[in-house]
Amino acid sequence: MKTFKVFLKNGIILTATSLFLRLVGIIFNTYISNAVGAEGMGVYSLVQSVFGFGVTFACSGINLGATRLVSEALAKDNYKEIKKSVRVCVCYSLLFSGIACISLFCGAEYIGTVFLKDTRTVKSLRMLALALPFISLSSVFSGYFSAMRRVYKNSLVMISEQFVRITVTVRLVSLYPFKSVEYACVGVALGTIISEFGALVFNLILLYFDYRKILDKKEKPCSGISKKLAGISLPLALSTYIRSGLVTVEHLLIPFGLRKNGASYSLSMSTYGIVQGMVLPLILFPSCIIYSFSGLLVPEIAAMKERQEYEKINKAVSNVIKYALYFSIGVAGILMCYSYELSMIFYNSSEAYEYIWLFAPLVTVMYLDGAIDGILKGLNEQLHSMKINIADALISVLLVYYLVPLLGVKGYIIAVFVSEIFNCSMSLIRLVKICSPGISISKFVVKPIISAIVSIGLVVFLFNNFNITFWGSGLNLAFRIACTAGVYLIILFHKTKIKLGV
Repeated sequence: MKTFKVFLKNGIILTATSLFLRLVGIIFNTYISNAVGAEGMGVYSLVQSVFGFGVTFACSGINLGATRLVSEALAKDNYKEIKKSVRVCVCYSLLFSGIACISLFCGAEYIGTVFLKDTRTVKSLRMLALALPFISLSSVFSGYFSAMRRVYKNSLVMISEQFVRITVTVRLVSLYPFKSVEYACVGVALGTIISEFGALVFNLILLYFDYRKILDKKEKPCSGISKKLAGISLPLALSTYIRSGLVTVEHLLIPFGLRKNGASYSLSMSTYGIVQGMVLPLILFPSCIIYSFSGLLVPEIAAMKERQEYEKINKAVSNVIKYALYFSIGVAGILMCYSYELSMIFYNSSEAYEYIWLFAPLVTVMYLDGAIDGILKGLNEQLHSMKINIADALISVLLVYYLVPLLGVKGYIIAVFVSEIFNCSMSLIRLVKICSPGISISKFVVKPIISAIVSIGLVVFLFNNFNITFWGSGLNLAFRIACTAGVYLIILFHKTKIKLGV
């Protein structure tokens, strides 16, 4: 019971933090899109796709490695192993992030000119390269705090980092020299460097005080930590290298394919910017609730596996799948119903509306996949996840390459749907093979779908027929969504006892 309470408390803290940061991030994206336009968002998204690969290489699975090593050491009450695990992870992080930093900094001009075919990206890429060691080291400490069940420290770091990033970026982008697309991207890159450095310093301070608490603990001998870390992180690293590389190629192919379909360069970048910079961040905003608890499941499942508590694992897996589907189906319904209003309020434009509506049903698959991914990592199944992720990314690249020039944006939407459904299906099949969760289609899928349809229909009917409105369209939409969510939960959990079983 105590373990569950700690898990729930940490989940609520991390979820609240993530929701706040996601909301701030969407507002920040809105500000940036208004400042640089849809084309500017397209250029910035290109930069981020390359930078994302740099972050992948710099981290090389170290967050999971740190979480797993510290969790297993904690389960054995071996505090010497905990501290040694952190030292090994730091060395690993410095090695990979150093290589990533030098490679991106030196290769920025070639990447921007040859691959991105836009010289406006070069300066931003060079600036962002300097942030890679800070991000990688922070990832180690984030994994440590998660494993120690002290996620409030991660929350403090994330909030302070976002505050610094937004403050610096908004200040820079508002200055005259940063008004062009190229220098607006440089301003965002500078904000990233400063905020990531600040996050690292904050992490080190928190780690220092945390270490003081375990210095007097009784220590036990430990060995083979480097080998363990390699076994956990390197398969995941290889997977993320290939997948991130393929995703980067996919993102480069999208504007290229749109131009091949007949769109101008400016229109191609604008469409790409709308989908990548505006629509996807919005529909993924609620996913932080799933991903917060999913991330916390890694040390919990790893500890259960270490203690061979297989019945508890099955019960936890069953409940995670059920509540992930309950949540994601409800979110999908709300996004579909209020897609036009969301587009107008967040972006003051109807451009994103159609894409929000189209991608809304996919959130069920995406959110469920995120939850399953956390379970598989806790069960030491990262090697199998690697194979699925690589296959998924390869399918996506091939579909984008062939469909986007032929069908335009519709081809990209088809590619996203096919790859996400494939990934989730393969992960679910693997999960069912290695454990025995009870899964009921009628309770887990049919029931929430019916609840979502009824709740949306009822709220829309009442608001429209009784003309219920509040001052300001934003407040009115927020109240409608809250009412819809409330009715959905009442219908969904009517005569149903909630049992989490973690």
